[in-house]
Amino acid sequence: MPRHRTIIEPKGMVGESLGLYGRVQMRYDFLIQKIARFSGVPAEQVRAVMFCLPDALLSLEEDDSVRTPLGVFRTHRTKSRVVVPPMGRPEDGVVVPSSLVIRLKGGVRLRKG
Repeated sequence: MPRHRTIIEPKGMVGESLGLYGRVQMRYDFLIQKIARFSGVPAEQVRAVMFCLPDALLSLEEDDSVRTPLGVFRTHRTKSRVVVPPMGRPEDGVVVPSSLVIRLKGGVRLRKG
């Protein structure tokens, strides 16, 4: 079963679809167009910035943080650990290496209420 389906788009909902659990989801292209319209920047430049954002965030060092209008992006390293299957024995475990994780704490403008 597909995770989301496109609905017939009534006026004002172009670029949105009904997602899992019946929530309305915005498509990536529609988000790019909205940002371009709000900022006055061509859509291709917005797309290029959005494409490069993950690479820029991944270039941060461990325990760095960056404050943006979206909120604060923070990096931290997870510990390596052994994952054991639910019905398996401890010797069947697989080692998951440590990795750098980026978290976003949403700013005031992203929070509703």
